[in-house]
Amino acid sequence: MSYRDDLDAAHARIDALEVELARERARTPAAPPDPLRYPGRIFVRIVILAILAFCYAVCHTMRETERTGERARISTDSPR
Repeated sequence: MSYRDDLDAAHARIDALEVELARERARTPAAPPDPLRYPGRIFVRIVILAILAFCYAVCHTMRETERTGERARISTDSPR
C-alpha cells in the first residue's frame, strides 16, 4: 500500500465514524443538565449572597450608629 492509499483509507474510516456518531447522537435523546453535576455554581451563589448580606449588615450598622450619634448630638445641643 502506498501513502496515498493509507491516507484515503484513513479518510474513509473518519467519514464512517462521523456518520456513526451522528446516527448515535440522533438516536439517543439529549439529557437535561444536572444541577448537582456542578456544585461549584451553587457554592459560588451562596458565597456571593453571604457577602452581600454581610455588606448590608455593616452598612446598616454604620448608618444606625451615625443616626444615634446625630440624635445624641441634637439632644445635647438643644436647650430645654
